[in-house]
Amino acid sequence: MDSSDYIASTSTVIALLALIITIFQLRSARKHNILSVRPLISMHVERDDVLKYSFENKGLGPAIVAQATFIIGDNRLDNPTYEQLQSALSLIKGTDFAIFKYEYHLPVVGAAYKVGEKIDILQFNTIEKERNAELYKILEESVEIQLIYQSLYQDNIFGCSTKEHS
Repeated sequence: MDSSDYIASTSTVIALLALIITIFQLRSARKHNILSVRPLISMHVERDDVLKYSFENKGLGPAIVAQATFIIGDNRLDNPTYEQLQSALSLIKGTDFAIFKYEYHLPVVGAAYKVGEKIDILQFNTIEKERNAELYKILEESVEIQLIYQSLYQDNIFGCSTKEHS
């Protein structure tokens, strides 16, 4: 083996090492890019004069809704329509739904929520203020909202629930 063979062998080893380092660097950069746009939805249940279910994107990138599930009593509603939600809410035992004013926002599949955006999903306001504590307790026990969402890369699924974060 002469010196040109050693130079050729050394060049080949250096080229292979450079290829391995490049592949490692690309994987690290992709992982960093994915983490740098990861959403983090935080669910909240607030009870003051009103009972409010809301969520906020506290992550680093937009959250894209994959599924919104409302569990109301014994009813599980995946991606419900306004009419389905209204019908299920009216069946909550122990409440006369006529005494509530309520507002809601349905997260739909494919909707994107930007970083820092806070959305009120469901809000109840009673007409009979003296029964607030009793009625809100019934509602909190009867209503759960689950949200499944993805990042821009759509390769990871994340989930959260109002029962976990109330």
